[in-house]
Amino acid sequence: MKKKEYEEKIQELLNGSHKNIQEIKEKTEKLHLQFPNKYRSDGTKSVNVSGEYIYNSKNVKDSYWNVGGEDLRYCQYLAFGPQKDSYDVTIYGDNLTLCYEGIVLGGQTYNCKFCIQTYINCQNLEYAEYCKSSSDCFGCVSLRNDQYCILNKQYSKEEYKELVQKIKRHMDKMPFKDKGGEFISMENSFQQNSLYLDITKP
Repeated sequence: MKKKEYEEKIQELLNGSHKNIQEIKEKTEKLHLQFPNKYRSDGTKSVNVSGEYIYNSKNVKDSYWNVGGEDLRYCQYLAFGPQKDSYDVTIYGDNLTLCYEGIVLGGQTYNCKFCIQTYINCQNLEYAEYCKSSSDCFGCVSLRNDQYCILNKQYSKEEYKELVQKIKRHMDKMPFKDKGGEFISMENSFQQNSLYLDITKP
């Protein structure tokens, strides 16, 4: 087909008519059904996996580009193994275990939930951002080599455990629901901090 004929055909097909576009969609779907889809693209040495580009893995479901994973679901771009027992994590890996809903986690990271860019020897963090080599922290940002902190304030181990349970009970009673998910929304962040101050008063 010559260029001019091609352009005329495109103009004819995409003439702005909603009905015409729907007809093209239906024809395209019927065409796609005539040809088999690959079960999985690429990937080697894996058992009981679904997704694409999964290597040296076992029991990895609905995931994309994982290396050395075991018992994962909805994880992607975990390019450095091993990773185990994690759900909905995007990017990194390298000894990642028991992590839930996070972005850029790894490097000996253990039991981190709702975290962003928390890596290198992090453990037991919740709602943390940009923390490194820290453990047992809740709602913290940009900590390094810290432990038992809530909203970047230091507590004793006993105070930390008691306050975190108190905050979680409050969160269960009065959840901050955001359209985007379980992270605290921008519009509610000031309100959340003021409620936190009331909860943590002696």
